[in-house]
Amino acid sequence: MLPKKHTLTSFREIGGAGGLLAAYQLGERDFTQVNLENADLSQANLTGINLEKANLKNANLSKTNLSEANLIEADLRGANLTQTNLRCAHLNGSDLRHAVIKEVDLYRANLSWANLSEQDLRGANLARVDLQGADLSAANLSDANLNEAKLDAANLKRAILVGANLCYAYMPRVQLVQADLQKAELVSADLTAANLEQCVLDRANLTGVRLRKAQLQQASLQKVYLQGGNLQAANLTNANLQKADLTKTELEGAILTRSDLRGAEITQAKQANLELAILGELIK
Repeated sequence: MLPKKHTLTSFREIGGAGGLLAAYQLGERDFTQVNLENADLSQANLTGINLEKANLKNANLSKTNLSEANLIEADLRGANLTQTNLRCAHLNGSDLRHAVIKEVDLYRANLSWANLSEQDLRGANLARVDLQGADLSAANLSDANLNEAKLDAANLKRAILVGANLCYAYMPRVQLVQADLQKAELVSADLTAANLEQCVLDRANLTGVRLRKAQLQQASLQKVYLQGGNLQAANLTNANLQKADLTKTELEGAILTRSDLRGAEITQAKQANLELAILGELIK
């Protein structure tokens, strides 16, 4: 289900941060659609709170405990989430554009269909986070931990993922057009039918990766490790695979038209049709 766009909404007034904290202390947990724009809730303990569709624009949530909170479709644009505890929180469809997301605990959080475009998430711990359908276009995820993350159908166009850990990530149909994945770890990641056109994967570790039916036209895969990978029916037209290691890689039905395989290890590649590929040694 696609997230709803934020429209002009009649938010509930509860007296700002003070009113919410007082009600929470009395046992209230349902704060659906409340207005907390610019509210200071820093360091508050709000475990299990329901803030679905709440207005939290520019709110200060630094060091706030929002573990297991319901923030579905919440407006968090410009919010301060420095060192916020969002373990197991539900942020489906939330808008996090321009939010400050530093040292946030997002373990097992649900960010499916959330808007994180252009976010600075360098070094973030997003292990096992659900990012299905999320908008991460042009986001900086360098050195981020996305181990076992769920990224199916996510938008990562032009994203920076240099050195990121994407081992065992579930990423079918992900959009990685023009993304930078240099030196990224993608061991056993599932990228079935993914779009990686014009992306950069130089020196990345794709051991055991699944790239069946993936689009890799004009991608750069220089010195990439693809041992035991599955590229059946993948489109590698005009891709640069110079010095790539394709040992035991499945290439049945792969399109290798004008793929540059000079200096690549392909002697043990399985069922590769190399008739239209560029072969030979690199001229030093």
